[in-house]
Formats: sequence, structure tokens, C-alpha cells
Amino acid sequence: MLEINQKDLLTSIIALLLGGFLTHIFNKYKERLTILRYTVWHNKIAFSMEDQVFGSIQVTYNGIQVPILYYSSIHIYNESNRDLDKFILNIVCDDSSKMLITHGANKS
Repeated sequence: MLEINQKDLLTSIIALLLGGFLTHIFNKYKERLTILRYTVWHNKIAFSMEDQVFGSIQVTYNGIQVPILYYSSIHIYNESNRDLDKFILNIVCDDSSKMLITHGANKS
């Protein structure tokens, strides 16, 4: 006949309860995460330069002279089954760059 020690039984029950609790906490945390797929494109539109053939080329945007003018596009894809109702997206650039216009659209 199988003998069960009280100490082994108590250890097994505590391990079962602790494992169940940790699994519950992990599943709650995992439900909060959504992985989004994204693509980024940077298209160079124009750049200022001194050229031997064309001479001095200066690019300005609303009177502001810029060395290089880019058009950047960021597409974010939510392929999950969850709606992200309070989704906040922060887009930044380095200190030597400046964002002139920002625009957002929702294609859903």
C-alpha cells in the first residue's frame, strides 16, 4: 500500500497552490500585452547643396531652411483580436532633426 507522509502532502499542496497563483498572475499580465507589427518608410524628398552644375540649391519649408527634407510614413498593424481603445503612440526624432508636420489616420 502507498504511504503518504504528512510533510510530503503539505509540501505538494503548497506547491500546487503557489503554482496556480503564479499561473493566474502570469496570465493576467499576458492578457495586457499586445504585439503590434509595424513598417517605417523614410523617403528623401530634397536636400540643400552646392552643385557645380546646378549651383546653390536651398530647400525651405514654410520659410525654414532645411538641409534634407524627408517624408516618413509609419504603418502600425494590429493583428490581434483586441481593440486598443486607449492606444498612445509617441514618435520622436534625434536632436539634430525636427518634425515639421505630424498627421495620423485610422484606416479601420
